[in-house]
Amino acid sequence: MALPIIIGLEGPEITDAERDFLALQQPWGVILFARNIVDSQQLKNLNRSIRDIGVPHILIDQEGGRVQRLRPPGFQGFPAVRPYGGMAVDSIASARSEVRRHHLAMAMELKAHHFDIVCAPVLDVAQSYTHDVIGDRSFSPEPWLVAELGAVACEALMEEGLYPVLKHIPGHGRARSDSHLELPLVSDGLEVLSHDFLPFRELAHLPLAMTAHITYSAIDNHPGTQSAVLIDHMIRQQIGFGGLLMTDDLAMKALEGSLTEKASKSLDAGCDLLLYCDPDLDGCREIAACCAGMDVPPLAGL
Repeated sequence: MALPIIIGLEGPEITDAERDFLALQQPWGVILFARNIVDSQQLKNLNRSIRDIGVPHILIDQEGGRVQRLRPPGFQGFPAVRPYGGMAVDSIASARSEVRRHHLAMAMELKAHHFDIVCAPVLDVAQSYTHDVIGDRSFSPEPWLVAELGAVACEALMEEGLYPVLKHIPGHGRARSDSHLELPLVSDGLEVLSHDFLPFRELAHLPLAMTAHITYSAIDNHPGTQSAVLIDHMIRQQIGFGGLLMTDDLAMKALEGSLTEKASKSLDAGCDLLLYCDPDLDGCREIAACCAGMDVPPLAGL
């Protein structure tokens, strides 16, 4: 049994307090950031320690470009994915080959360091006005290209034993603001939004996805992460996603209220996993208290 939370750690070694929390609460996962990584051997030791405590899953954001926690010189470096979308306009075969090469190499490095889940790829469809928080993290403005290249990325990751996490369902591309700082409002109608749903619909059979902290006024007046209407009718029924749904980071300012309120509303709306990235054990305890006795549905095999 694992508590449906994913937490961040303070530094490159597990503190005594963190060790006690992990052993007592048995969270479903730990997510690592640059603050946790010094070099290859240190990272392997840290992840072995996490595993030894009994945490089932270790996650990392590793897309390429701006969003990669393992960086040169100690680790490989990967470009942002937008150029692959541009390449696909001239040669889809070349783009597929480069996306596969990128994600295979990334997966092999992550697997060697004992990760099993990577929060990638981004399936958001870019617009001319998409906020830079997404920007070149999106493959393309063309939804079919996002779906095509996203599928290649997922296949490569899974081939090496890594679970991908589809981001940010049902689509972050129309947001004009940064959900780390405020709650974006997307007012487009459902016919327009369906353009953004396509990549998620095409990959709805995959086992993990991350929500968008965005209000889609044509669907509901609550943020997507906390909207039972959006999760049930759009994500589960219209898009057809049947895997585990994790929140984006509950520490982001897009969501209002206490951590207890953020966690409870997300669970009530239908999220399966609560992601809290801050190295804040008091906050972790508050979130853990909201889901005491709960368990996580099984994660589908690769």
